[in-house]
Amino acid sequence: MQRFDNRRIIVTGAGSGIGAATVARLLNEGGTVMGFDVNEQGLAATAAAADAADNAKRLSTAVVDVSSEEAVTRAVAETVAKFGGLDVLVNAGAIQRCAHTHEHSLGDWNATLAVNLTGTFLMTRQALPALRGYLTSEAYRWLPGREVTEVGPNAVRDHTGTWHHGDLVVLCTGAAHTGVAGRYLARGGAGAVRRVRLQMMQTAPLAERISTALADGDSLRYYPAYDLPGRGQLTPQSAAAQRERAQLLLVQRADGGLTIGDTHEYAEPFAFDVDEDAYDHLRARAETLLGVPIPRTQRRWAGVYSEVDSATGHGLYHRSEVEPGVVLVTGPGGRGMTCSPAIAEETLFG
Repeated sequence: MQRFDNRRIIVTGAGSGIGAATVARLLNEGGTVMGFDVNEQGLAATAAAADAADNAKRLSTAVVDVSSEEAVTRAVAETVAKFGGLDVLVNAGAIQRCAHTHEHSLGDWNATLAVNLTGTFLMTRQALPALRGYLTSEAYRWLPGREVTEVGPNAVRDHTGTWHHGDLVVLCTGAAHTGVAGRYLARGGAGAVRRVRLQMMQTAPLAERISTALADGDSLRYYPAYDLPGRGQLTPQSAAAQRERAQLLLVQRADGGLTIGDTHEYAEPFAFDVDEDAYDHLRARAETLLGVPIPRTQRRWAGVYSEVDSATGHGLYHRSEVEPGVVLVTGPGGRGMTCSPAIAEETLFG
């Protein structure tokens, strides 16, 4: 089985460069591809390369101007009808008009935006219904309220007694280090993990807009990537910050409110309540960096996540095959959202 077997894919910019290379890679890995480009000769070259690689049967092409709403609407609809659905969209179509700023024409500027920006928007908007249709089809089943209690080769059994089988079963247990995952995590080794408790808060809306996320220098203390000689030059933390192992991470929400964190607690058992000293410290740090009082706190919460213990293990996360065809994945720490695509690729395809 290859990565893109039975996957129906549209690639824009398929007549040259990255788009053509993407088409070739997807075909080599089993995909069925529709290539869009404005350059008919370029598409012909892509098709010839597919034929030489004995992949021509799974490639279709169409001359499409992605900056045209009418052309995109028609081409995507025809492709979805031809393929019977859509699983993947690759927006590789782009143009480049190079010149010094004072020599760049408005026409070239608008053409670049029309293809590179508007074209990506039009393609994505038109393809999304078909992509969502695949995700809500019988290819996926959502079974909430189930707990895995037993693991076997290529299968798990939940607490209702039902077995679930697959070519590959992935256990993503998060901060649950007991239960079915406990016996495997207890083995330790290079992927030894620990649990970390944090406290965070959310404020009422702030009138001013903040254009970027903010962090203070204490963030350098808690991430392995910053374990460099310069870290020793940081000034000592305040007593409250040191006790709570605090760092300021701040981002503004769509409604103007501020999400602010966080702290690090490692010693279990964790407390059930939250510590107000941590919130006082984080509020003061946020006001110092922003230069204005921050709004009142609306919500406070504590959570627990799993991370690889840098003192006893190594790597960005824990991954182990606990039974044939069953992989346990946990411990990305605060890098889960950032690294999840790479973690998924490594887990599914080695």
